[in-house]
Amino acid sequence: MMEFQGMVPQMEADFYSWQNLKGKLDYARQCDSEQLRLLMGDLLRRRDEYAGGAKDSTAFRDALAQLEVDLGRTGYTFDGFEMVLSKPLPSIAQLSDQALEAALGSRVTFPLLEKVRDHLEHARQRLSEGNYPDCLTNLRHSLKYTLEGIARLVSERKGETLPSVEEHQVREYLKKVGVFSKEECRGFSGIYGLLSAGAHGAGDRQLALLGYAACVMTCHYALGKLD
Repeated sequence: MMEFQGMVPQMEADFYSWQNLKGKLDYARQCDSEQLRLLMGDLLRRRDEYAGGAKDSTAFRDALAQLEVDLGRTGYTFDGFEMVLSKPLPSIAQLSDQALEAALGSRVTFPLLEKVRDHLEHARQRLSEGNYPDCLTNLRHSLKYTLEGIARLVSERKGETLPSVEEHQVREYLKKVGVFSKEECRGFSGIYGLLSAGAHGAGDRQLALLGYAACVMTCHYALGKLD
C-alpha cells in the first residue's frame, strides 16, 4: 500500500493511504458529489507534491492518471485548476426509466397503467429511503401489473375472458396465445422470483438495485412485444 504525506489539512488521517483515498474518490464519483470535484482538483493541481511524498512515486502517478482517465469517461475534465463536469451523462437507471415511461406514455389506454406507474414511483421512493424490502415489493407488483395489463389487452382484442389474474397463470396465458415464448416466460418467472426473494425483510441495497434495473427493463421489453 502506498503512503504519502502532505495532504490538505482538512483531510482525515485515513486519507493518507492511496487505497483509502481512492475509496473516498470512488464513493464521491458514485454520488456525483462536490467532494469528488474538490478532491480531484486538489490532487491534480498538487500532483507533483503528493507524488513526491509517496513511497512509490511512479505508482502513485500512474494510479492518479488512471483515475483521471476514468473520470473523463463519465464527463469530468481537469481545466488546470479544478475538475468540472463538462458533459453530464444519464445513468442506466435514468435511461431505463425514460424508455419505460415512453412506452407507457404511448399507451394511454393500457389496462392497469396507473397501477404500474404508482408502484414504480413507490419503488423509487422506497429505494431512496433505504427501505429495500418494500422497494422490491413495489417492483414485483409493477411487473405483475405490466404482464396482467398486456394479458387483459390481448384477451380483449381476442374477445375472450382472461382465465385468471394469478401471476403464473397470466404468463401461461401469454405463452399460450403466442405473445411470449416459453423461454421469455421463464425469464419473467426468474425476475419475479428475484423480486420476491428479498421482499419480506431480507432485501438489501444490492438486491434492490439489481431488482430495480431488472424490473424496469423487463417491463419495457414486455410492452415492446405489443408493437
